[in-house]
Amino acid sequence: MEPVKEESGVDRVAGSTLFRKSPSSRELLLYLWRNREQPISEYAIGLDVLGRREDFDPKIDSAVRVQVSRLRQRLKEYYEGEGAADAERFQIPMGEYRLEVVTAKAEVARPRRGWVKWGLGGAAALALGDNLRLRWDGARRPDLPPFWRTLLGTARAVDVIVPAPLFLRWGEQPFVVRDFRVNSLEHRDRSEVLRDLEGKLGRPQVNQLYTVATDTLAAASVSRYLEERGVTAPTLDSPAMTIDLLAKKSTVVFVGPGTYELIEERGFRTNFYLKPGAGGVLNRAPQAGELAHYQGIEYAPLRSAGYGVFARLPGKAAGTQMILFASAFNPAVASVVTAEPELRVMEQFHRKSGAPEYFEVLVRFERNADRVLSVAMVALRAINASD
Repeated sequence: MEPVKEESGVDRVAGSTLFRKSPSSRELLLYLWRNREQPISEYAIGLDVLGRREDFDPKIDSAVRVQVSRLRQRLKEYYEGEGAADAERFQIPMGEYRLEVVTAKAEVARPRRGWVKWGLGGAAALALGDNLRLRWDGARRPDLPPFWRTLLGTARAVDVIVPAPLFLRWGEQPFVVRDFRVNSLEHRDRSEVLRDLEGKLGRPQVNQLYTVATDTLAAASVSRYLEERGVTAPTLDSPAMTIDLLAKKSTVVFVGPGTYELIEERGFRTNFYLKPGAGGVLNRAPQAGELAHYQGIEYAPLRSAGYGVFARLPGKAAGTQMILFASAFNPAVASVVTAEPELRVMEQFHRKSGAPEYFEVLVRFERNADRVLSVAMVALRAINASD
């Protein structure tokens, strides 16, 4: 009789319920594990895992970065659920394409009443023990700041949504097409280019496999921030379904110039807004001292300044709200409510403006490549819940 092969850690993760429901993340996880002893490039992942052609250009196509970000999120969800008791854990360092294994450390101390306590990601379970207490490092959960409690109201579970831009394709044609003015198949007649292609190639098929990489990264950072503070905040990026959740429950939504229209189509409207091709942020009704158009500035190839919108809007269902991040570079806008110094400034800015229940804030930021250098609040507008 052959000895039973012990299940490896990666097999256990890949075979979990979560990863069986996420085949693309499962395939990427196994690929990174098989190639853990050698350097892995973004290009190699594009060809070997995503099936890209040899002319694949990672500088233009962000699919690999998006998939790696999703895998990080899936691993986080796994270790907060099915894998909460795993001693060895897999993680992907930020900015890298390699899988590393870390060991969860434990400490042993004398208890007061003979209980064993496991603190896993802040969720505690108690059992009768033999004068030992086991506690995973980092089990203590930070408090949710008062400003975030104001934003979320009574909600302790939100969906973090990253809508995918609409791309169209025709059968086996070796290209996909995107017109920034078109965000649904029904509106394709707005585009002369799409009408021309449809006349030549027939009715197109919807292709929404991609999300904007910076939106996905910003969403993951906010999701992680909330989860660490006891708020259930899964990241969702299946556009056809999740965008309609806006009308049903409290949500955190990340949009850019190419997806902002999806928010307006569902009845959400802000004074400061994005428009495809315009760049920066437009102002519907400028007040004294305000501009009609806040345009970004490029100081150097990697150094620039830009603008974005952060808002709390009333939801469509009673007792719900939408937290909106809208910018061409949402990691900067997300930092105003996830980085402690910026969060304090935002809270003071909100309070000095009368602390309206629903509001929008125009944010200016400076960045060097993907690194946020500074953020500042420029203007705040109250939003009438009845509008």
